[in-house]
Order: sequence, then structure tokens, then C-alpha cells
Amino acid sequence: MTVSKFKVGDRVYAPFHDCGVVTKITNDDTYPIEVKWEVSRYKFGDDISTFTPDGFLFYGDKRDWTRITQVGKALEGGSKFHVGDRVSFPHHGLGTVIADHNDGRVYPIEVKWDNNPLCQDISSFTPEGLMVVSMIDDDDKLTIVKKKEEEKEVDQIANVINPPHYKVKGLPEAHEIMNHLMHREQLEGFYWGNIIKYAYRYGRKGDKAETAGKIAWYATKLKELEECESE
Repeated sequence: MTVSKFKVGDRVYAPFHDCGVVTKITNDDTYPIEVKWEVSRYKFGDDISTFTPDGFLFYGDKRDWTRITQVGKALEGGSKFHVGDRVSFPHHGLGTVIADHNDGRVYPIEVKWDNNPLCQDISSFTPEGLMVVSMIDDDDKLTIVKKKEEEKEVDQIANVINPPHYKVKGLPEAHEIMNHLMHREQLEGFYWGNIIKYAYRYGRKGDKAETAGKIAWYATKLKELEECESE
């Protein structure tokens, strides 16, 4: 019997059928892996497919779209995320869980971001917190943020944009002076120009998370400016 890296209980992903769970490993040398799909194609009965020991749908066909990929263990009791949770995700910053769809979809968790540095207000995630189901890097997972951690993250972003060495005791900060001296259109152009600058730099220069934080900071200032104008 050929040894497989897959184990009973593994949650897997296939490009042609989204997610399922390994329910059985048989003694069949050709197709020992049985996967029950989370969303069935059939009105009645289970939807099950079999795979080779290395996870391919067809023996002798090694195309990527026919292969299953491990994406964690089968979830018990649903997702760890709940509506109202404060969360953080690399390159997006902080956000709030606004929906947890319990209907079998691959990406049931919806998050609304405090700021949208990548021009995306809402993103969807797997129950484990993955934005792309086939990516299992722990560094790219959605994480729940506690209040103290959130305050620390906000302070870190603020220090990146406005580091302590820019602050002089007894004097107003640079952005406060600009708020006083500039017309609204000038401030809008300043904030928008910096958003464009750091968006262009994203992935080309410096740390991605730090750059995204700068975009988010200027986007927040632009939003505050618009809100003041509408009041």
C-alpha cells in the first residue's frame, strides 16, 4: 500500500470543487483517498470523490487543477470567528467581522475594514481565516485582535507615519500646522497624493505592512476631511 500524506479528518481544497473532508483512506493502491465535499452537487446523497495517494483525481494526470491541497483539519463547531469580532489581516490592517454565513460556502466570513488601502471595503475568508483557500501560510491568516493589541497596533501605525522624532515638545505637530494653514482643497490633494505615492511603492520599496499602514493613515485623514465637510 502506498503511503499518503493525507489523513482522515484533513480538510482539502480542489480547484474544480472547492472544499471537502477526507473521510476514508482505503487499501486501494490507485485511489485510496475518499473526500466528502462540503457542498454537494447532488440533490440527494453524499458527494464523494476518490484520489490517488498524492492527491490527484486521475492516475497519470498530474495537472494542478485535478489535485487536492490540504487546508487544515475539519472544523468542529464551525468557525472561531463571530460577528462583531475585531480582526487584523496583513496589508489590510484592522476590521470587524460583519457576517458568518453558515451555509456551506467556502468563504463564509465577511470583514469590513476600518480603512480600505487596497480599494476594498469588504473581504471574505474561509472559516480558518484564509483569504485564498489554497494558501496555508500562517502569516497570511485573519487573526482576532484583543482591545490592548488593537490599541498597540493603532499606535504602531501612528508612529510609522508620525515618528517621535518629528514631535517637538511645546510645538504643534506638522499635520496640525497644515490643517491650520492649508485650504481644504490643498489638504485633500496632500492626503490623496500620499495615498497614491505609497500605493505605488507597495511591494516595490520597504515593508509591505508598513506601507499599507501609511496608506491607511492617509486614507483615514482624507475620510475625516470629507466627514467634516459634510457636517
